[in-house]
Amino acid sequence: MQDKMYRGGGMAVALLALAGCLPEGGGLAQSPGPVPQGEAPLCAPGVYGGLVGKPEAAAAAVPAPKRILGPGQMRTMDYIPARTNIQIDEAGLISRVFCG
Repeated sequence: MQDKMYRGGGMAVALLALAGCLPEGGGLAQSPGPVPQGEAPLCAPGVYGGLVGKPEAAAAAVPAPKRILGPGQMRTMDYIPARTNIQIDEAGLISRVFCG
């Protein structure tokens, strides 16, 4: 019986802790939406698409913010529209350039 009380109390504490993560007003956070017309995002994978097939060292030409992702490397799931991601394959060549 006490074991069930501890589990129920733990759930209540967890819910209260998560309630602190909500934005003011209690609603869910809204996404920032599309980039306004006339304003280009800083990430421009088309500009650096010519790097695909080149050695990893060529990624130095891409300005910050950038993230170089090795083969099988774990990555965070945060999306930063201005960041250029550069995927490197097993041969050490750039295989993909994308935003996020």
